[in-house]
Amino acid sequence: MNVTERDIAIFRAAFYNNTGDETDDPIEIGLRAVFAARPSCFVRIDAERQINPADVSAMVWDRRFYMNGSATTLVITMRDGSVHRLENDAWTDAFAIEQKIQAAVGGVL
Repeated sequence: MNVTERDIAIFRAAFYNNTGDETDDPIEIGLRAVFAARPSCFVRIDAERQINPADVSAMVWDRRFYMNGSATTLVITMRDGSVHRLENDAWTDAFAIEQKIQAAVGGVL
């Protein structure tokens, strides 16, 4: 997980402004505040799968031309090494999925 300066500021504010009783864990309160401030980060890539864009390590396009047809496929490699292949067809708009992932990570891929 990438921790930003904003995350640290939110954590500090929740940690030091803890108004709960002494049984409340200030670390838990701070972490809950950080995660509550983050948007939902999963992107649905097809009907069965959704991924966390923060875990994407690479996205490349596979544009192969075969004798009996060509296919444009978005290949998404995750941080753990798993690979998701999305063929751009009538059912899956791989270009839109790529844009959603890029938007979620701030265009750094």
